[in-house]
Amino acid sequence: FGYLSELFIKKDIDNSKHISTKLTGRHLADYDIIVVMERMQKRYITKRYSWAEEKTVLLKKLAGYGDIDISDPINKPPEFYDMAFEQINDCINKILPILLTNEENKNGSADGTATQNVPCETK
Repeated sequence: FGYLSELFIKKDIDNSKHISTKLTGRHLADYDIIVVMERMQKRYITKRYSWAEEKTVLLKKLAGYGDIDISDPINKPPEFYDMAFEQINDCINKILPILLTNEENKNGSADGTATQNVPCETK
């Protein structure tokens, strides 16, 4: 992974179990939401799997920033990886509490009582 491995070490992230795989329709069918970094990635998916368009969303849009790409740093200098990491980390920190709340609502709270639904805007 080149510099990406260094970045993971620097950020104390264990990626030892990550296995890169080719995206298939089966992957898309298995998940409720597909999060991409760039509009080009969304077009790639929806061109091949039109049925996945409604559940494919830009990470920045999901985080409330609008239709803004996070540039894929592949084959670029290390500072592009750093910038992409910071943008992804910012978005994840913004949406993770919402996603976790939605998952808890979907499954019910730990004590079995009802919880309030918190919508997660994807459009």
